[in-house]
Amino acid sequence: MKKTFFFMFSLMLLISTISWGQTKLWLKWESSDSSYRQNWKEFPNELEREQELDSILADFFSKGYLSAYWDFSTQRIDSISAQLNLGDKFILKEIGKGNLPEELVKEYGLPGSGFIAWNQWSKTILRELENKGYPFASLKLDSLRREGEIIYASTNLDSGPLIRWDTVQVLGSTKTKAKYLQNLTRIPVGGFFTRRV
Repeated sequence: MKKTFFFMFSLMLLISTISWGQTKLWLKWESSDSSYRQNWKEFPNELEREQELDSILADFFSKGYLSAYWDFSTQRIDSISAQLNLGDKFILKEIGKGNLPEELVKEYGLPGSGFIAWNQWSKTILRELENKGYPFASLKLDSLRREGEIIYASTNLDSGPLIRWDTVQVLGSTKTKAKYLQNLTRIPVGGFFTRRV
């Protein structure tokens, strides 16, 4: 009886040690041309490791590697060894006005060349539109023309609907007053939706 109890207790201890010991996840990657690499990096969970992979890929997209993708050569329960296939590097040479309103062009100009400049400029334009009542605006590259690895494009703005702030209604049995909530938003009735508060 004692031998059985000791054996079962030892087995449970071993299993719990193994299951508790595998809480860390690992990632190692290298680019297809071996110019970029990261040795084993530890992550506390799968979500953070996936976010790291997405972030690395987005960084290479912004550098002009538009066809970059991951090839997971070795994938185990706790570790991934991946290769980043870069593909061709493209250069965003020139971006035309497209359908941008003249007042935006006068205030912010057009973006410089390069995908990083485009990303920064488009974030600025979209933030400005959000604060002027257009929270669903989108800005894209349009009329693409390619000459080898050089890309020429123009802007395409879809401002979306104009959103105005209406009155706040409080439903149900609560002591909270609608006027209090309206004042809390700091947006006057009939004013444009804005994130600047």
